[in-house]
Amino acid sequence: MHKTSWLRPWHSILVFLIVAPLAAKSEVITVNSTCEVGCPSTPPLTNGQSISGNFNFNVTVNADTYNISGGYSASYSTADGSTIAVTPVVTYTGALPTVTTDTISFVMDQSYFDTTCCTWAGLYGETVPLQMSSSAGAGSTMQAQLLYDGVGVGLVGPYGPGSYLVSNSANLDFGAQDTAATLAAEYDFDFTFAPGTLPGAGAASVATPEPVMTIPAGFCLIMLVFYARRRNRFSNEVYNMGELSSTIRGED
Repeated sequence: MHKTSWLRPWHSILVFLIVAPLAAKSEVITVNSTCEVGCPSTPPLTNGQSISGNFNFNVTVNADTYNISGGYSASYSTADGSTIAVTPVVTYTGALPTVTTDTISFVMDQSYFDTTCCTWAGLYGETVPLQMSSSAGAGSTMQAQLLYDGVGVGLVGPYGPGSYLVSNSANLDFGAQDTAATLAAEYDFDFTFAPGTLPGAGAASVATPEPVMTIPAGFCLIMLVFYARRRNRFSNEVYNMGELSSTIRGED
């Protein structure tokens, strides 16, 4: 993964990990409505499939250039459920301080497909780490949210420079889509850099060491982990994903 000097060291780059039954596009990343990864679309993951990779590209906003780098992975099986992880890091690479307000809207879509069971309705959760360097211009902000079929678990932020860790949970119901074969997950990140942002300033969603500003909102997890659980007609099962304690989709 591309590293930048403004980031604090971290022990794990696992971020935005979701353990859930998901499913339209698979690992598609857009920035400010321009597709950068998985373009124009890729098939959804089905039983036994996985995907992983890195991204590193530049975008220009109001004549200011930013590097966006990180890694992603996802997998799905009817026995063990699904996982997804992404680590977006946004760094201003210009030679002079910015003079405009620049917004980086990073969106990742991931889809899963399963015709074998039941309902997507149930309890979903998120734990979101956000970080922005102090050299971002005064008034700079960052925020994120996780949505399933357009229904959000909870907006995180907006926050200014610093490190934050926020947890949300919500019971989601998708109406007629509850029993559909697919469910689309979408991650929205908005990093807004105000005028006066210095060269090398950045924002990210990465794991950071203590201390961080912890904002309780429902529940906390031991690791920086997203999880989601769906109820089905048969049973709910809890699986231990290695060192991560997460709730994932259960199948009989």
